Amino acid sequence: MKILGTCVGVELVRRGNKDEHVCIQFLTEDDDTWHKSDFSISSFWIDDLLTVINSTKNMLDSLPDDPSGYGKVFTLWTGKPISKELELRQRWDKEVSILNLRFAKELAKIKAKQKREK
Repeated sequence: MKILGTCVGVELVRRGNKDEHVCIQFLTEDDDTWHKSDFSISSFWIDDLLTVINSTKNMLDSLPDDPSGYGKVFTLWTGKPISKELELRQRWDKEVSILNLRFAKELAKIKAKQKREK
């Protein structure tokens, strides 16, 4: 019995010729052909596998997207490690906030002056 995604799939297989225990054989697709991977596990470990996969997804969701649109990357637009990139972005955001605050104060002064002149 096969369960196939776009590029990853599994096949439920017997552990052996005389063993009815269900194992999960992982498959990968390449050029419309499915290939068995070297990875298979006992069906007993499905909940552990799901926990690991969900934790992996959560970790990947915190990483930046690859500019190519395919997957995630460990570095961002500066090519520096993520921690440095995040630090630079936080500094940039702070500087932009300061500039926005200065602009708002200057705009308020101009509006107050225009109001007094009326």
